Amino acid sequence: MKRTGYQPDFLGEGINVPHPDISPRLQGVVYEHESLREKRFLDYIHYTVVMNKKTRQLLYVASNIDQNGYPKRKEDEHQRKHDKWFTDSRIPEDIQLDNDYYQGVENPYDRGHMVRRANNCWSPELADSVNENRESDMSLAKREMEKANDDTFFYTNASLQHQYYNQDEWVGLEDVFKQWELDKNGKLCIFTGPVHRPFDRSFHRTYDDAARIPSAFFKIICYIGKDSNKLETRSFLLYQDEEMTNNYRGGNRYGQLTSTRYAKYQVSVTDIENLTGLEFDDALPSSNPIYFNTPKDPDAVARVYRYPERVPILVKQDLVNDILADRTTQEARDEDKVLKIIAALVNPVGRDSKKNEWITILNRSEKRVNLEGWELWNSEGKAIPLYGAINSGQTKRLSFGGQDFSLVNKDIQLVLRNPNKDTVDIASYTKAQTKKEGEIIVF
Repeated sequence: MKRTGYQPDFLGEGINVPHPDISPRLQGVVYEHESLREKRFLDYIHYTVVMNKKTRQLLYVASNIDQNGYPKRKEDEHQRKHDKWFTDSRIPEDIQLDNDYYQGVENPYDRGHMVRRANNCWSPELADSVNENRESDMSLAKREMEKANDDTFFYTNASLQHQYYNQDEWVGLEDVFKQWELDKNGKLCIFTGPVHRPFDRSFHRTYDDAARIPSAFFKIICYIGKDSNKLETRSFLLYQDEEMTNNYRGGNRYGQLTSTRYAKYQVSVTDIENLTGLEFDDALPSSNPIYFNTPKDPDAVARVYRYPERVPILVKQDLVNDILADRTTQEARDEDKVLKIIAALVNPVGRDSKKNEWITILNRSEKRVNLEGWELWNSEGKAIPLYGAINSGQTKRLSFGGQDFSLVNKDIQLVLRNPNKDTVDIASYTKAQTKKEGEIIVF
């Protein structure tokens, strides 16, 4: 199977998603050679890598996924049988980190796939449902998937990821992409890569040989929207920080893997450009529901309080594409953030305990706050109206007994919104925090 690499026109319907441009600040770090396509593109099956010769890791990878090309039967899937990795002979070995820098040499860092093996194991032969039952086509498809599988085991497709991060949050995000539900035709264009910051850590193989450990990783996914029939973009940033690396199997991989669940990691495309020095096509930030721009007529947009606008995507209902659309996700002004969720009892003692769930809210303003019109949302998209009032400096406990609303014993966000539907406060907790009955979670 020929290594054609990433295809910018993969989505179809005349939509083109080109490689990003390289900003001047990255000049001198990109590996270029006459033997590569357009001097910099290192092509594999379904994906293309651009290498950073300074870090000896990839600068970014662009990949295509056709969800229709995955096997319909479990027994037809290509199973992972080995972890044999290779340096790529098409580029110099001294700009690739080999196994001497990864787990097994007294460090906790995995060879983090940037294009995941399972996500790359699709075949265009299976994408045509008419052919899926023909034995000859199935045999060809299996050979193609095997080659696509093997093509992900090059060190050029790896970056230093802490084992807890790689095997938990990152693989959970990869699972989301394999079963993306917002697209029209099953086809995705994805950009992935490391983020290097001044506070990057390093792994020293020898005294004078150190490899930089990325501070974060990004993913940008592009597709034709199921409802909009237009290009849509989502972009994610997961920091490889203490919270991620200390929290092994903290619920992200084993919880509800949906695009909404990972919305808390969404950022604007412009954020990623600022962090990486990559410059994506203008169509990507303009098709992303998290806006980072000033509209031509700011007065036409209701309740946008600051520019550039940052729209928090908290629940499924918040995913909108039109900056002039009815705004249900607007963040409140700082002076309007008068209430704060300070505690919750998520797992009360007893068999019939849901009726005993509660949260406590603090009024940190200098005035009495009437709760009429206020709502509490969870990240499953359910809301409940609040009641009563809270005096200045006082707290109020709100119970949910007998109501169609639950705090839910798993990773979740609670979102407090005022009568204008502005987000005033967000409180998050993990499934691990809810295991012990009767334990109060303090925010």
